[in-house]
Amino acid sequence: MHFCTSILVLSPMFLGAPQMPHYKKKGSVSGLHFTNQDCAIRDNNGKIYLKFPHFHGDYLPIGYVSGSLKEVRVRPYYSDFLVICVYETESTEPLPENGNVCGIDFGISNIVALVSNTQKCMRYKGGALKAQNQWYNKQRLYYQSIAMQGHEAKEAKQPGVLNTRRMEQLNRKRNQFFHDALHKIASDVVKFCLENDIRAIVLGKNKNWKQNCNLGHHNNQIFVQMPIATLSYCIKYKAEENGLFVMEQEESYTPKASLVDGDKIPVVGDQEKPSFSGKRVSGRLYCTKEQMLINADLNGAGNILRKAYPTAFEGITDYHFLNKMIVKKYNTMYSRNG
Repeated sequence: MHFCTSILVLSPMFLGAPQMPHYKKKGSVSGLHFTNQDCAIRDNNGKIYLKFPHFHGDYLPIGYVSGSLKEVRVRPYYSDFLVICVYETESTEPLPENGNVCGIDFGISNIVALVSNTQKCMRYKGGALKAQNQWYNKQRLYYQSIAMQGHEAKEAKQPGVLNTRRMEQLNRKRNQFFHDALHKIASDVVKFCLENDIRAIVLGKNKNWKQNCNLGHHNNQIFVQMPIATLSYCIKYKAEENGLFVMEQEESYTPKASLVDGDKIPVVGDQEKPSFSGKRVSGRLYCTKEQMLINADLNGAGNILRKAYPTAFEGITDYHFLNKMIVKKYNTMYSRNG
């Protein structure tokens, strides 16, 4: 294939032009890798410690061991260092299929909407994540304006100009909040599936959904900064650790089709103007052909499931269970007492 032709053919596969590699910035730090021949796990009176080579100080307490130590990675983490222990564990045998499946639609107001063919459904509110992100953007803009005093705009990329201690603390707080929240949501989703004997999970996904979103400036900022892919990955690996089957499903037209009326759901591009029985009457509600109002995100989640498993809702005629969902909020789900 001619070089220029290959560039034209392959360019849609990438999100941007490749950049030349650079040296690390002066004064920056790098990570280290240790094998299990270098580091070792030590047990001292019931307390588990990690021993580094040629280190004669106190051992590093690691709390617990989840398998056979294979590797230790040390990464720069803001002003500290993060020690990552990699363990080898036995793979979990997948649970046998029983026909119980659920679909998950990711969003903003509802970070997760889950519908199963066991007639159980649940929503996780995303208000706390949105509020944290908005506060972060506001604070970051404020501290950026202070840091740029006495500097020209072109100096913003220079090392140390915007990398202040306060900005570093702000970034760390925001990222740790999201890391904690996403892992807890993912764990709760898997717990819900196990409690209701759901053996398969279908995750909604659109290729390059953040690159192609057109929701307006404000909504674009909220959506692009929501780590949906991270949450999807957390659900996937936690579910597979518990023997559940997980798959991803392209979700075009799932918000527009009617779950209750069983509309056919095409793939984008298959037909020019598909028509559907119901319609979305507001940001939160979907109206079916028979004028039944249901949560729009749950309608989308059910259609994602139906797109992957066309017979998932076979035999179900009463869809009022969609209005009896469990709603999880941040202040109740993550309270210290709960």
